[in-house]
Amino acid sequence: MVESDAERQFNGGDDDEKESPKDFLKAIERTYMQKNWTDAEKIEWFGLSLRGGGPAEEWYEALPPTSTVSWTALRAAFRLRWPAKTAVRKTQEEKQTELAEAKIEEAALGTKVKVNGTEVWTHVAWADKVERLAKAIPDDNNLLVQTTRDGMAPSLKALVPRSNNTWATLCQAVRSVEVVELKEKKEEGEKNRKMEADLKELKTLRQRPPMQSLIAKFGQMGLGPQIPTLPYTAPRTINPQYTSRQHQALHRKDGPTPRSGRSYDSSQRRRQTLRPIGSYTKARSQHGTPRFPGEMQQQRTGRTPCDPEHAH
Repeated sequence: MVESDAERQFNGGDDDEKESPKDFLKAIERTYMQKNWTDAEKIEWFGLSLRGGGPAEEWYEALPPTSTVSWTALRAAFRLRWPAKTAVRKTQEEKQTELAEAKIEEAALGTKVKVNGTEVWTHVAWADKVERLAKAIPDDNNLLVQTTRDGMAPSLKALVPRSNNTWATLCQAVRSVEVVELKEKKEEGEKNRKMEADLKELKTLRQRPPMQSLIAKFGQMGLGPQIPTLPYTAPRTINPQYTSRQHQALHRKDGPTPRSGRSYDSSQRRRQTLRPIGSYTKARSQHGTPRFPGEMQQQRTGRTPCDPEHAH
């Protein structure tokens, strides 16, 4: 892809992370190598490569004449204004940690990834990566080979013999794994894991009480106990001040009573029905009828149940 003039122009902003002063200067000198230019032509081309109105153009226009007499002087002034940034180098411990964290998961086996625009199998890309990280440490004595192999996905690990105890042989063995074998091993592992999960569930069910296990199984099958629901019926409200017989008497039509044949209106019948207890007991006592159970015993035996003289 050919870059446009605007993309090749250097702005010179200190906060622009996408722009590299070092890369810009290298691109300028590559252009000079293709041209047989004088210093004056190189300096003029350099000025045209700066973005208009940017910090770099303002700096260039403010340079003293001594900095623009030759390309060597101008390049030195540019490097003084935009010095090359020193990258932070990783320690050996950090490199070892990065190697230990470079793992390949079981789910990623048999899939493809893009590396530098090219599709490759996941396990091949992983082998290239760990080999590069091992060289960066460097692990010349192959001390971390077995640790890296132990951290591989189970299906891939089963196809890579433990005898590969160097980085070169380990990574080459991983690259040589056939994708068909890898997928078959992956499917076999999934079946084994499912079987282990079923056995674990069965063991858990056996540890439960028998009835609880049966109910749990029925619940999974949708055959749990069904509780019938009855329609709701509101309770009837009855005035607690009246008994059922009194309630019927109050709502009976006016007419003669069955015994006397006399007629009573509703108010008379209500007064008769709601006669106090005292008047009832008085009327009963006038006819010689005992008012309480104790009086009945006294009439028969001549003594009361609580008489101490006749107590047994």
